[in-house]
Amino acid sequence: MTSYFERNGARSCTEGENPAVWLLNVIGDTPNSTTTIDWSTRWDESVEKAEVEHYIESLLSHRSEKRELKNDEYAASFQQQLFLVTYRLFQQYWRDPTYLYSKFAVCISAVCL
Repeated sequence: MTSYFERNGARSCTEGENPAVWLLNVIGDTPNSTTTIDWSTRWDESVEKAEVEHYIESLLSHRSEKRELKNDEYAASFQQQLFLVTYRLFQQYWRDPTYLYSKFAVCISAVCL
């Protein structure tokens, strides 16, 4: 971080100086700061911003290529989802027998009435 700001016109961070306080002084966020550098303009014109934008574009294009290859909205098929949800439901029933007994009693009473 310090090297980026020093390359773009900030004073050097001295030995023993807190980099966080140095950064606040450099960008002009403290009352005693006398910076005249417009850091947003420097960022807009920097090589680093171009690299970040190129990286983001490559991620987005890669994502759109994957979406074209696989047109499914979900990571698992319907059958896999059904199996996993049913398996998890039966695990919950097995771990809480009082709930299972109450469900069984409701079903029996519904049939008898």
